[in-house]
Amino acid sequence: MGFFGLEMGKQSLMSQQTAIDVTGHNIANANTDGYSRQIADIQSTSYASTKYGTIGSGADVTGIERVRDEFLDDRMIKEKQEKAKWDVRESNLKHLQYIINEPSDQSVRYILDEYWSSLHDLSQNPEDRSIRITVKERAVDLANTVNNTYEQLTALKDDVNNNVAIKVTDINSKLKQIAGINAQIEKVESDGAKANDLRDKRDLLVEDLSKDVNVSVSRGTEYSVIIGGRTAVQGSNYTELKTVKDTKVNGGMYQIKWSDTDKEIYLKNGELKGLVELRDKDINKYTDYLDQLAVGLIDNTNELHKAGFDINGQKGNDFFGEFDTYDETMDLDSDGVSEGAIYKVKGSTVIDDSEVSALSTDTDISSATGDFEINGIQIEYDTDKDTASDLINRINDQETGVVASMGPNNRLILRGEKDSNYVIKSLKDSSGSLLQELGVLTSGNTEYNYEDTTTLAALSSDRTARPKPGAASKMYVAIDSVDGIAAAKGTDTNGDGIADTANASGDGSNAMDIGDLKYQKSIGKYTYADYFESLVSDLGVTAQQASRFSGNQQVLIDNLEQRRQSKIGVSLDEEMANMIKYQHGYNAAAKYISTMNSMLDTLINKL
Repeated sequence: MGFFGLEMGKQSLMSQQTAIDVTGHNIANANTDGYSRQIADIQSTSYASTKYGTIGSGADVTGIERVRDEFLDDRMIKEKQEKAKWDVRESNLKHLQYIINEPSDQSVRYILDEYWSSLHDLSQNPEDRSIRITVKERAVDLANTVNNTYEQLTALKDDVNNNVAIKVTDINSKLKQIAGINAQIEKVESDGAKANDLRDKRDLLVEDLSKDVNVSVSRGTEYSVIIGGRTAVQGSNYTELKTVKDTKVNGGMYQIKWSDTDKEIYLKNGELKGLVELRDKDINKYTDYLDQLAVGLIDNTNELHKAGFDINGQKGNDFFGEFDTYDETMDLDSDGVSEGAIYKVKGSTVIDDSEVSALSTDTDISSATGDFEINGIQIEYDTDKDTASDLINRINDQETGVVASMGPNNRLILRGEKDSNYVIKSLKDSSGSLLQELGVLTSGNTEYNYEDTTTLAALSSDRTARPKPGAASKMYVAIDSVDGIAAAKGTDTNGDGIADTANASGDGSNAMDIGDLKYQKSIGKYTYADYFESLVSDLGVTAQQASRFSGNQQVLIDNLEQRRQSKIGVSLDEEMANMIKYQHGYNAAAKYISTMNSMLDTLINKL
C-alpha cells in the first residue's frame, strides 16, 4: 500500500485549501473597481500503472486564472472614449449657452433691440436731449455687452486650452504607470505564474486612459498601448506626449505632439479630442459670430452716421470706434506669398439707387448688356432694364462671398463676408465695363485679383483692408457728446452727389436710417436679429446633439458593462456556494488522510 495514498490526500487537501483561498480573495474584492473574478484551475495529476491497470494520482491546482472577455474589453474601450468626447463637449457647450445668455434681458440680442428702438425714438424727436442721452447709453450698453460676451468666450477658450495641457500631463502619468505595471507583470510571470491582480490594475488604467484619448491595445508578446495609430507603450517602454504653443496659426494655443518626433498626434475620440474641438471649432465659431456682428454694426452704422449731420449742423463722425485692420497685403494662406486683403470697396460713382430708374438713366452709366465676375461667379446685367436695386439683389442672390449694398451717398459698396475670410478675392469686367463705370474698378482696369497684389491699383481708392480678429472685444462708442449724434440728413448743394448742408431743424431721417439697419440684410442673407437667432439656434442644436450622443453612448456602455459583469463580476451567492463546496472537499480529503493513517497504523503496529 505504501505512502501513495497519503501523498494523494495531501495534494487534495492543498488543492481544496487553494480553491478556498481564491474564493476568499474573490469575496474580499467583490466591490473593487476593475477586479476580475478568479478561479483555481484544479486538474487531475498523472496516473500510475499497476498490474491491475492505471490508477489516478489525485489532483493539483495547475494555475489561478482570471475570468476576462477581451472582446468586451475592447468594445468598452472604444465606447468609453467616444462617450468621454461627447461628455466634455456637452458640459462646455452648456457653459457656452450661459455665456450667450439667451433668452434674457442681458443678452446681446435684447440690448441690440433696445438700441434700435432708441434710434427710432430719436428720429421722431431729434433735438430731445434726453432721447439723445438714451441713444448713447444704449449704444454704450450694447458695446459693453458685446465686449463682455466676447471676453467670456475667450476666457473659456483659455480654460479649455489649459485643460488640454493638464490632460496631456495626466495621459503621460498613465502611460508611465502602464509601462511600470508591464515590467512588474513580466517579472512575476517569468516563472510561469499569473499576475492576475496586476493585469486587472493595468486593464483598469487602460480603460481610464480611453476616456482621455483614442487608444487601442495589442496583447502580443509585449502588451502595447496604441494612441492615434502609434505605439505609446510597448512592454516597459513608453513615449510621452507634449504640448507646444502654436504661435503662427492658432494664437498660442497648445498643439499636442509626440515628444520624440515633434509630430502632431491623431486625435479621434476621448476628452482630449472633445477639448480640442471645443477650443478650435466651437468657441472659435461663436467668437467669429460676435466679430462679424461687431464688424457689421460698426461699419454700417459709421457709414450712415458720417453721411449725416449733428445737432449743430456739422458733418457726422464715426459713431462707433473703427475696428483694427491688417495691411492691404498679407500672407493669407501661410505659404510665404502675400495676397491682397481687401474687405470693402466703395465705388466712386454717385448713382441713382431708385427701384424704378434703370441704371442707364444715370449719365455715368452707358446703355449696355454684359456681365462681370465677383470671386469668379458671373453676374449678368442689362443697364436699360436693371435698377441699382436689381443689380444689388442679383449679386447677393449669387452667394459670391461678397455682399453688395448702396451707401448713403448713392455709391455701390462691396464687402467680403466672414466665410470668405473678409476678403474680396476677385472682380472682373468680363463683358462690358459696368464695374469701371460704377467706380469700383478704376478707369481702364478690367480686373482685380487678390493673388496678384499689383492689381490693387485697379480698385477704387476708397477701400478698407481686412478686419483683425477681436473686433467684438474692442467695440466702443466714439462720440463724446450726445450733440454729436448725426440724426439729420443733408442736401447736396454743389452737385457732387454728396450732402454738404444739413436739413432744417427737426429732421431725424438719418437716425431713422440707422435704426432701420435692424430690418436690412446687413450680414450676408441675414438681418442682425436673424443672424443672432442663427447663432443661438446653432448653439442649441449643437448642445442637444452632444447631450443626445452622450446619452446614446451611456446606453451602450451600460449594456456592455452588464454583459461583462455577468462574466467577470463576483457573485457573492456563487462564491459562498463554492466555499461550501471546497470546504466539503477539504473535509473529505482530511477524512481520507485520516483513513489512510488508520490503515497504515494497523499495517505497521498491529500485524
